[in-house]
Amino acid sequence: MKLTIPERLVLVTILPAEGDYTTLKLVRKLRESLSFTEEEHKELNFRHRFDCPECGTQVYASMPPKCENKDCKRFDQYM
Repeated sequence: MKLTIPERLVLVTILPAEGDYTTLKLVRKLRESLSFTEEEHKELNFRHRFDCPECGTQVYASMPPKCENKDCKRFDQYM
């Protein structure tokens, strides 16, 4: 069965975090099968929201960026 991206993300969050040895082995296999491959990461171009702790500037990027606010103390530092 093919699952959509939102379905895969939701299923990963509802899997149990605790259990006996057999349950945890099954959960690990499920997490691996629901995870995204490197090709899917490149194709989907996942981005995260980074908030500067000093000025509150929000930036969407795949890696932690530098603060874009020139008036911020962290302008030359990574968030």
